[in-house]
Formats: sequence, C-alpha cells, structure tokens
Amino acid sequence: MTGIAARTGVGGVAGGAYGGAYAFNTGENVPWGIANGALWGAGGNLLAEGLGAIGSQVVARLTGRPADVDPAASPEPTNSLVSEAVPEPLTMEGEGVAGGGSHIAVGDDLRMRYMRKWNDAQREAASLKAQRLTDRETSVNHHSVRDSKPARRRYIEAGNEVAPNEDVDHIVDLQLNGQETLSNFSGLDLSVNRSIGAQIKNQIKNLPYGTRINKVTIGDR
Repeated sequence: MTGIAARTGVGGVAGGAYGGAYAFNTGENVPWGIANGALWGAGGNLLAEGLGAIGSQVVARLTGRPADVDPAASPEPTNSLVSEAVPEPLTMEGEGVAGGGSHIAVGDDLRMRYMRKWNDAQREAASLKAQRLTDRETSVNHHSVRDSKPARRRYIEAGNEVAPNEDVDHIVDLQLNGQETLSNFSGLDLSVNRSIGAQIKNQIKNLPYGTRINKVTIGDR
C-alpha cells in the first residue's frame, strides 16, 4: 500500500503541474487547471494499479503461476547438484592377468611350455628366457625386419663365443619389439631358442599390433 500511495502522489503532482501549465497557456483559470490535473493524475495511477492487479490475477488463473510472479521472468537458478553417470572402464574376460576373470584390457600374458625332451639345463635356460622377457617392456610387432648380416656372425665378430649347440638369440625377440643390436644378443640352446620363438609366434598371431605383453611364464604341458 505504501508503494501505491507514493506512486499515486507522484501521479497527482505530475498531473497538477501539467494541468496548471495547460490552463496558463490557454488563458483559463490556473488554480482550477492545477486541481483538475492533480485529480486526473492521481486517479489515473490508481486506475492503472487496479487494472494491473486484476490482470495479474487473471494471468495467475490461466497459467497456474502465483499472482506476484512475473511470467516472463527467468526462474532462479537452483543450488542442487546433478550427478552424471560415469561410464565403467571397458573390461574383457580372459587370462590377460594371472588368475583370469574380468580385467581392464591393457595387455596379454604369454604362457610357454617346456619340451618333454629337454634336460634340466635346457629347462633352466628356457625359464631364464621367459624371465628376461617379463623383465623387459615388450609388445607385439608383426612387422619386424632382420639385419642383412646374421646375428651369429655379428655377435662373433664383436668378440663373443657361441657354443656349437647354441643359437645367437634376441633376448627380446624381434616379434616382441626387440632391437637388432649387440646388447640384445645372447647365446641360447638352439632347441630352446627355436621352440620358444615358435611358441611366441603362435600365441601373438591373433593379437593386434602393439599389444602390450604383461609377462611371460613357462611350465609343463
């Protein structure tokens, strides 16, 4: 009510000033013009306020909004937090991690087998080979290229000795992203070398290029 009274008073003052000025310019009675203008100014404001209130009630009934809410006003932002579902990491079933079961698909394991004909020394050499592969960072490489000079010749020319029953082995096989460097060469029983190499090839043939090899184990069949 205070706001309406204030706005009505302002309307009356403005109306009176306008009425007095109009009476002065037209040669009419100035006090009468002021009084008449003030009356119309105040009455016009009250009429406008009343119509506005009635209009608000009509809009409230039509829209279901409270009468004191401006329908065009934007809703106040809320402080409630909206939780978004975080997708679960992609998993797969298999034996990529010891024990099998579900795991994040980050690589695979290789499982070598001892040959039945191997003696204790050969079995030990095969175990060392598997451990060396586990200790290094390895990944599948289907596009390995050998040096034009045989590894055996390069190894011997560098001053190393190789037994007659040994091959010059790549400690990390080229098919597991090993390098054609002397530091990656070592003598290895030829049966062990060729069997392990063939087993690795067979186990990675269906793995995508670049697949990480987590570890290499070896055991009996």
